[in-house]
Amino acid sequence: MKRLLVIAALLATPALAQQQRWTLENLPAPAAVDAATNRQPKPYVAEADFLKLPPGRTMGSTSAVAVDS
Repeated sequence: MKRLLVIAALLATPALAQQQRWTLENLPAPAAVDAATNRQPKPYVAEADFLKLPPGRTMGSTSAVAVDS
């Protein structure tokens, strides 16, 4: 098994060396932005008062907020 992995690594090395390296000088040109770019439907809707608390309750302070990737 080790021999097979070594052979595969040796064969893959020239392919990795030939991959194009992006630098500031050879970046591709950005795509054109036109009206067709934003023609897709917008699946999200903004709701101003989405959080409804029971009568008599008020929102207290938040002690912490965690962000997940």
